[in-house]
Amino acid sequence: MRCSSAAAAGRPTYALERAPSFGTPLEERKPSATVQVGYFHLRPGTEARFRRALEAAHAALARLPGAPAHTWYRLVAGGDQPQYLLMVARADWASYDRFDRDVPALLAGDADALAAFAAAVAAVETESWRYRADLSNLP
Repeated sequence: MRCSSAAAAGRPTYALERAPSFGTPLEERKPSATVQVGYFHLRPGTEARFRRALEAAHAALARLPGAPAHTWYRLVAGGDQPQYLLMVARADWASYDRFDRDVPALLAGDADALAAFAAAVAAVETESWRYRADLSNLP
């Protein structure tokens, strides 16, 4: 008798969302030393409201001198949908103190956008990634 088991290895696939993004370091092949990553899990049927909130966040970032790049991606395969990923470029750990505004803080001056964001987002997970040139495919 031969027994074997296999587990599917899924790999999430994200598509760049240029319109709400404020900078695209990876696409420009200029990754930051550290990246703050957020996974935004949306409630079904709320994606349009979420995207309106992203437009308002983009406008708020444009008014803040020295704001780091905020790049948005939409999950297209390999996980629960709808889901978005946000990558915030960070030069070093101290940059978390120099710019500590999360998306709700960016939306604080726009009650409608903040309400849309709150209604759309079911959960957020965050983590930090460190860039390793020796493990990268970037030239």
